[in-house]
Amino acid sequence: MSTRDDAAAAQRATWTRGEELALLERYFEARKDPSKATDKGVKSKAWEEIKTTLNTKLKKTLDKGNGSFLAKVQRLMQDYDLFKEITSLSGCGTCPQTGKPLLDDDVWDQLIDAKPTKLRGRIKEMRKNGFEHETICSLIAGDSRATGADAESVQSLLGLLEDTTEKEESALPQPNETLLPDSDEQSSVTTPAAAQDLHPSHERRVQTVKRIRDGASKTRCNKKRRQSPSGDFNEELGALLKTFTVYIKYKMRQEMGDQAPQSDSAAFAASPSSDD
Repeated sequence: MSTRDDAAAAQRATWTRGEELALLERYFEARKDPSKATDKGVKSKAWEEIKTTLNTKLKKTLDKGNGSFLAKVQRLMQDYDLFKEITSLSGCGTCPQTGKPLLDDDVWDQLIDAKPTKLRGRIKEMRKNGFEHETICSLIAGDSRATGADAESVQSLLGLLEDTTEKEESALPQPNETLLPDSDEQSSVTTPAAAQDLHPSHERRVQTVKRIRDGASKTRCNKKRRQSPSGDFNEELGALLKTFTVYIKYKMRQEMGDQAPQSDSAAFAASPSSDD
């Protein structure tokens, strides 16, 4: 088989959703390492490490070549850009359960007709299922695409968010404490469910996410109710809260994965496949 045939075969390689997620996570971790990162991606050595790590994690051999790994990351980031373009349209909402964009049928039809043929299938897929890699892709995009005054590295952002998380957690009730029905005061009564918590920090992170979501929701409502010079501030605050929520979700999922490594292979094996 010629080199051209090999390249074509690599482009046709199929990936499961789990493999895609694992690839994006490893790529994100490499981007955080100054010794592996470049201005626009990661070094060749880092790609080799990513491939080795994936083969070990998935307990299988992914022989797709470095070029195909890079092409896959670029393709997924393009899908993320398309998803963000859709969700940023005026009047677009997001289903809290599925993450699917919510638009009127006629708007979907106009959007599909306006795009090149090669993108129409992806738009239809996002209309039906959303984009499940939104969380990790948003973190990658924040690291690799910031410029000028917004060129804060993800490393700095993570440090800031971790400090904020610690402060938030210190104000939260402990897992073995419950809140009185009509009061903010804590009760030291230990409940059976609390005694069975798998990880104390996990419960606190869940509560933190709920508080952040509530705050973001109130910010959006206030923004719609009034137009004033403070609108820009509310918009920036909402964006910060959304970024914080995305990061907490990512850390929670990463933490849960560390607690139950035996379930990784089954989850990846059960994931539907997609063409590169």
